[in-house]
Amino acid sequence: MYLLLAIFSWFIGWNAMEAFFTIYARRALGIDEGTGTQMLTAFAAALILFAIPSGLIATRFGRKRTILVGLTGMTLGLLAGYFVTQPLVLLIVLAAMGAFWALVNINSLPMVYDLGSMEISRTDRPVLLFLIRRSDHGADTGRVYHRYHRSSFAVPVQCSRNVAGIVQYEPHSHSS
Repeated sequence: MYLLLAIFSWFIGWNAMEAFFTIYARRALGIDEGTGTQMLTAFAAALILFAIPSGLIATRFGRKRTILVGLTGMTLGLLAGYFVTQPLVLLIVLAAMGAFWALVNINSLPMVYDLGSMEISRTDRPVLLFLIRRSDHGADTGRVYHRYHRSSFAVPVQCSRNVAGIVQYEPHSHSS
């Protein structure tokens, strides 16, 4: 259960940052939205390049440790990005964050698969019942996989939209 909540949380966090990146790039760096969007391709390219190496790293050092290193790198990248004032430096930070995100993202699904193949205790069953359908032969990994993708992609998008509505809300001043 904690693993699924953690996955849910880090996808919400990153998707919210991604959704508001162009606003940040325009206001903090003074670049247009199109350039800000293009800067995110450095992140995506690094993620793709480091997908296979991240799996190999996890095989050698363990998934949990690999994901923790990735989350730490993402956190440090976000902190560094806060202080960056040059677009080129931010591009480098985004590329490094893409590599760290690969450590997190690529290894999340195998951990969910591991969860799907575990036997669930009676005390955990009420909490996990809405996430995992049980069959006579144990947990159904396919259904866990489906729920993983639904929660890791659809829900953060909706949460980002909700946050966008809150952030863009400007109360009207009432004059007497």
